[in-house]
Amino acid sequence: MTTIQIELSEDTAKAARDAGLLTPQALERLLIEALQRHDDIEALRMEIQKGIDSGPGIPAEQVFDRLETKYCAVAQNRSE
Repeated sequence: MTTIQIELSEDTAKAARDAGLLTPQALERLLIEALQRHDDIEALRMEIQKGIDSGPGIPAEQVFDRLETKYCAVAQNRSE
């Protein structure tokens, strides 16, 4: 186990204590959640970079036009 000491303002310390956030279990849970968010953000950044590296984007209008054409054809085939 590692011991960590933090300094908080009196108001923050009181609010955290009153909310039950200064127990070792609560602090560990908060740190684990923060680390998970950090990992999620890093994974998102990597996916964004993959998209950037994959080449030029496609205009949204073009994508929506293609989808509209596709699904109109599907709907028409169902009604026949």
